[in-house]
Amino acid sequence: MVDRTLIVLHEAHEPSRLEKTKRSIQTEGVLRHPPVAVEMKNGQYLIIDGAHRTCSLQALGCSQIPLQIVNVEDVLIGNWDHVVPNGDLMAYLENNQQAFRVETVPLKEYALAKVQKGDVTYYVYPFSSESQLDAWHQLVDVYQHQYRVTRVPAEIEIKLEPNMVRISYPTYTLQEIEEVVLQGKVMPAGVTRFEIQGRILNLQIPLSMLQNIETELEGWNLLLNSRRNLLRYYSKPVYVCET
Repeated sequence: MVDRTLIVLHEAHEPSRLEKTKRSIQTEGVLRHPPVAVEMKNGQYLIIDGAHRTCSLQALGCSQIPLQIVNVEDVLIGNWDHVVPNGDLMAYLENNQQAFRVETVPLKEYALAKVQKGDVTYYVYPFSSESQLDAWHQLVDVYQHQYRVTRVPAEIEIKLEPNMVRISYPTYTLQEIEEVVLQGKVMPAGVTRFEIQGRILNLQIPLSMLQNIETELEGWNLLLNSRRNLLRYYSKPVYVCET
């Protein structure tokens, strides 16, 4: 159990997903999967998986939150590409040249995003390199609240429908993400993808226990011991049907 004041998020949350997650936890009365975190150099815990669960527990009055703390070497960082309807995305980028530059060939500098539209790839650059993170948020906000976003692992190839575009973003290292967070900022929502070795799932921790500020360490240890006897490790990929 970690004091909520020691917990920070690596990415912005999506209001619609947050409300859905909060409602689900409240209805079921349990936290199924604990958020996953790594300890930062300042002693705080950076949530790398479970931002919406963490925010939901805070909103539900939990003063302490259970986390699975993992080692940096057990974390592999990748990216989600976003597939969305073309809509007015390209027109927006071209009409906001005070914030973005759109090219059909890559420049020497690092592109903020690549947009695949049919057989053409567009390279999007922030007008100022100093505002790259702000421009990144601005770009994601163009479509995130307007369209349903399909997330695809960056390394997976798919065939795009004629009216869809695929947006790819650069990969940050864990150290770079930590630096962003220590500056009081967050990454855009739904971009960074973490693969975690030894993920613990389905602990089903009672919400009432998390909301009770008088819950003592002994009670938490009893719960952990009861769950420990039920843990199963699968070395091969498995499919879990969550109901």
